[in-house]
Amino acid sequence: MNRLRATLALLLCLAAAPAFADSSISPALTPPGVATEGNAAATWNVNSRYTVESVEFPDTHESAFSHRLRQQIRSVAGDKLNVAGLQRLARDIRSELNAHAVSFRIARGSRPDYVRVFFTVDRARSTFDVSVPKAFWQSNAGWTGVGETTLTAGTNSLTADLLSDGDDLIERFTGVRARVAHRWRSDRPLRLVLDFEDYREDYDQSTRAALAEVPATTAIYRARRNFAPRLEYAVKRDVTVSVGASFEGLESETPSGRSAAANALTARIGWRRDTEGADESRTTSELAWSLRAATRTLGSDYVYARNEMTGSFRGTWGRHTIEGMVDAGLITGEAPLFDRFALGNSEMLRGWNKFVIDPLGGTRMAYGSIGYRYRMVRVFYDTGAIWDPRQPVTLRQSVGAGVGSSFGILGRNEVLLAVAFPLQQSRMDPVFIAGMNF
Repeated sequence: MNRLRATLALLLCLAAAPAFADSSISPALTPPGVATEGNAAATWNVNSRYTVESVEFPDTHESAFSHRLRQQIRSVAGDKLNVAGLQRLARDIRSELNAHAVSFRIARGSRPDYVRVFFTVDRARSTFDVSVPKAFWQSNAGWTGVGETTLTAGTNSLTADLLSDGDDLIERFTGVRARVAHRWRSDRPLRLVLDFEDYREDYDQSTRAALAEVPATTAIYRARRNFAPRLEYAVKRDVTVSVGASFEGLESETPSGRSAAANALTARIGWRRDTEGADESRTTSELAWSLRAATRTLGSDYVYARNEMTGSFRGTWGRHTIEGMVDAGLITGEAPLFDRFALGNSEMLRGWNKFVIDPLGGTRMAYGSIGYRYRMVRVFYDTGAIWDPRQPVTLRQSVGAGVGSSFGILGRNEVLLAVAFPLQQSRMDPVFIAGMNF
């Protein structure tokens, strides 16, 4: 009898073994608030055998999180999937960012038994922000100021700027610009951006005198209006590609003059990587290539191609920060003044006067800079050249120092006082700069 009972028990165990084996890969009940991709398993066990391959935030940059929260997020990658832990992390993110809601979903990874976790941060349904992206004074160029308002509603945003900028280009441009953006939710976000610009132009006397002496098709215009739609797509987490067009109208300075168009195709590829060490050190590296190609196919009066490559590095180790930047540009064809390269402003070849270097700008440009910062004190060295074909290349250099401090005026602005010296053989005339965010 005992042998019969033992035999029956063994047969029952063998019959049930396939069912127990299959149960190890059967989905468990879906935890509340967890969504999944179409190709992912419908549900996940809290004590899963799956390993988290990566934790990704398609619509939120890592810099938005505190150091503590970034460490918490990174500790999830490489660990076993724990839905309860992900729910706690979502609550912490929502609390720190004051977000409307934070959700996550789980998708299959690139290897068996690995998964990817995607967090979606839904900020307040609508927000309104006022800021001053740039406001400063230069002793050789006067005032430059930009006031900005931003309205965000879900995945849509509207930005409007009022500005007078005598720093970035050869001419001073004053007016308004607006941007409308819509983002589609996805693992690799796609954005549609529409830019509108309407400026009045003002020129230095040296620019007017140089144009009178040079036989060129480039002419002075008194107003500039632009409509520029583009699509931006995140190919990878660190790489973004954008393509679009720019329809730029130039109004002649004289009533009898003919207005012109500089309509162009635009493209940009950008790469950015942020890393942070256990000792709270942090580095940011960026590379970008941009193209603006004006063509008669779009009804442009100007035909040219403007290529620019930029790279930058910023590393912080405790109270020490090192910054570096390189920039190179090439224009083929005849470009209008606003698209020609300029050196000698508040950001590139500081200390020099751009009208002394070239009052019309150039079609070739090479620039490099390196700086060091300790607490509030910073020093920098700039070098660069700007020229046209069949012209000699003159390399110029400058050095400078300044003090800066974040006072939180209208949000997130840094106040800086700096002095820069152009290195010349005969004399050294300092340029003073005071303001925010330059």
